[in-house]
Amino acid sequence: GAKVVLVGDPEQLQAIEAGGAFRAVAERVGSVEITTVRRQREGWQQAATKELATGRTEQALGRYEAAGLVRGHDTLEEARGGVVAGWEEARQAAPEESQIMLAHRRVDVRALNETAREIRRDAGELGEDVLVPTAQGERVFADGERVYFLRNDRELGVKNGTLGTVRGITGSAEAGDLVLSVQLDGAGGAERGRIVSVSVAEYDALDHGYAATIHKSQGVTVDRAHVLATGSMDRHGAYVALSRHRESVSVHWGRDDVGDRDGLVRRLSRERLKDTTLDYPHVRDQDAGFARRRGLHVPESEIVVEREKAASGLQKDRQAEGVPMPEPASAQQKRGMFDGLDLSVRGRNRKMEKDVLTGMEAEAGKGKSGVEREAPASPFAGLRLPRVQREQVPAGLDGFIPGSDPLQQAVERYARAWVDAERMVRQELPVLEHQKKALFEAGRDLERVRRGGEADLRAALKHQPEIRQALYGLEGPARARRLVEGLEHEDRVRKSPDLRAARFVKAWDGLSREQQGVALKELKRDAQLESILREKSRELGIRKGSTLDHGLHPHQREQALSRSRSRGMDMGM
Repeated sequence: GAKVVLVGDPEQLQAIEAGGAFRAVAERVGSVEITTVRRQREGWQQAATKELATGRTEQALGRYEAAGLVRGHDTLEEARGGVVAGWEEARQAAPEESQIMLAHRRVDVRALNETAREIRRDAGELGEDVLVPTAQGERVFADGERVYFLRNDRELGVKNGTLGTVRGITGSAEAGDLVLSVQLDGAGGAERGRIVSVSVAEYDALDHGYAATIHKSQGVTVDRAHVLATGSMDRHGAYVALSRHRESVSVHWGRDDVGDRDGLVRRLSRERLKDTTLDYPHVRDQDAGFARRRGLHVPESEIVVEREKAASGLQKDRQAEGVPMPEPASAQQKRGMFDGLDLSVRGRNRKMEKDVLTGMEAEAGKGKSGVEREAPASPFAGLRLPRVQREQVPAGLDGFIPGSDPLQQAVERYARAWVDAERMVRQELPVLEHQKKALFEAGRDLERVRRGGEADLRAALKHQPEIRQALYGLEGPARARRLVEGLEHEDRVRKSPDLRAARFVKAWDGLSREQQGVALKELKRDAQLESILREKSRELGIRKGSTLDHGLHPHQREQALSRSRSRGMDMGM
């Protein structure tokens, strides 16, 4: 007798897991829609929100463009500067209003937050910095800091996306009693709500509250929003980013990132709706009809066949052991709701492919075993056609002169295979067998030309944004030359302990607590790198007392904790 009420918008950000379920229910069962836009107060902005919700992104963008709220910049860095400048101007004009900067990528959010802190620090608006361990890594907070809650908590009365202002910090992370007093934003704007005490030991899902990812902002309402539009966005992200505000939203973009205005529109209009198996009922019917017309047997369900085989084997085993078996069920028995559920490694790999680069590294690392699978039997098996003699064409790639640098040719071949496979991963589709084979063979050829070249190229795509940009922004010999430069840089990093140490420190702050623990374990296996990090801590910018510093000097941390415990015992604690 339970009643389930589902509330949502299938046009906003798509599900992280296997998606399309909410949309499928709404389409097949029906739904009640709220057609009145209440968050935006201006009529033309309400119309723009309706256009965003129905996929008319270009028209909505045009409305904000006409109001002078969409601004192009020569570079992405300048666009980030424009976002911060707009935020600061609005803050000075109306400090009581709530506002937030939004970006699609976490690296941009981190840069925006740091720049905003510097502005407030220079203006003398922040108290003394206190290092706070959070789920996002170490963060520095101060009295007066804007803070962003990243997880629902009923006891605190906060939600994922709640904003507030730090009013006081007591205790220390070392002693485990660090507490932040935060005044939440209220209905009347910033700093208008109640004050909550946040024990970092119990709730560490915190970050600076000047900027946030678009995904984290879904459900957030502010007076003003400042959006950094990048090439990684689609129309679902644009819909969310351009509808968080009550009063105004500004959009900044870089020409080196998306090209011209048409390039911006194309990216913000991309369709990426998740689908379900219910969207493809005709596919199996077409295959079955093809087989039946040729007199081939097609089982109603491959899963049922397998279950019958398994049941038959189990019955034989139990009869041999003298265990009674239940009566067989009717052939028309309804299948259970979990029939066909796949919890195998293959199913888990779909989750792994959510991160495009991780998914691509997994595909690239599968090796030969990942591409040589036995093909299913075909109704045309054994068919022989007369052989046609074709003119032999010399092997080569478009734009390359025969006899040119073999490393560049191998790199370009690998780049083409990578982009082709990554396109499938981005759309959360399985990489096809011919794509896996092409990627494997391109990697093998690259290794033949340069040992370790595939690993170095993948590292360059992971750690060097300009190389990844060249992968999509260039082609032919120009792209190959740029990728080879990135490959050679990774070779230098791999051979230079100093460069590896600098990269380790740079990546550290972006790691979660769990990832930092794994990184420290890996560090123990590299004595040379660990030694350099210890000896050059100051030069590398490792703060004394930070998590990384404690990880590099575990004995000092134990001694400090022992002294703290001794003081507590002396005081009768």
